[in-house]
Amino acid sequence: MTTHHMLCCYWYEQVQYWYQFLSSFIKSPTKEIHVDEPEVDSSAELANEDVSDYDSEDDDVQHWWDGVEIQECIRCWALSTHQTHQALNGLLEILRKKTQFKFPKDARTLLQTQPGAQQIVRIAGGEYWYHGIATCLLKYFGRVQPKTTSFSLNVSIDGLPLHNSGPTQFWPILINIQEEPNIPCMIVAIFCGSTKPLSTEEYLRPFVTELKDLMENGIIIADKLIQIRVRAFIADSPARAFIKGTANYNAKSGCHKCTVLGEYHHGFRVVYFTSVDAFLFLINCT
Repeated sequence: MTTHHMLCCYWYEQVQYWYQFLSSFIKSPTKEIHVDEPEVDSSAELANEDVSDYDSEDDDVQHWWDGVEIQECIRCWALSTHQTHQALNGLLEILRKKTQFKFPKDARTLLQTQPGAQQIVRIAGGEYWYHGIATCLLKYFGRVQPKTTSFSLNVSIDGLPLHNSGPTQFWPILINIQEEPNIPCMIVAIFCGSTKPLSTEEYLRPFVTELKDLMENGIIIADKLIQIRVRAFIADSPARAFIKGTANYNAKSGCHKCTVLGEYHHGFRVVYFTSVDAFLFLINCT
């Protein structure tokens, strides 16, 4: 079968589908829509696919859109099938001209898209975009209930340069779920600037505030309560020193596990440690 014939079959199915879909909302009598079925070479067949017309028996079938507003139906359909804004704008224009329903002119209005520019704020050292832990989880799972009742989050914080010819760099906050290894990493926040964030408080405060609330109250996903806990923070030595607010790894007090003090070697210009038997830091977790 040629590409032209396959496209004709596809659009024939689409027209038939939307005719039945809109007919369930329109109460007034309308003219019957006749769509000429494309000519298909008799010697070619679509594997495991049948192009069939809708018959009167489908009127007794309960559809998911029964009792739902038409705008909400089209919005759910567009989101579930990943329609582009260009395709949805064309469909909205047809529906405004060919039906009595009132539809917005732009797909962003129908999809209730939030303007991203309002989420970017200025903090010390650059610009900061905070997406949120709950937003990431709700957007991924949608109406699908997770298999587990608790999420153990792995949090990763690190800096990376955007290019080699300038100082601009990203400092993202990423999370993934230990119980769901197949789920990709989620971007919770991104900082962009010529240096690392100058204020750890401004950089981490939104994340810490939301994380504390989720650990105390959990999150409801598809009518299911999910408990949240932190499994680990993943960072290299510079990033770990930054988020903890301690001396860097190459400082004289750079060891984060013991009280050893390093000495500076003027010849090699490095800090080295003369002993490895210093007392360990005792952290009171009570």
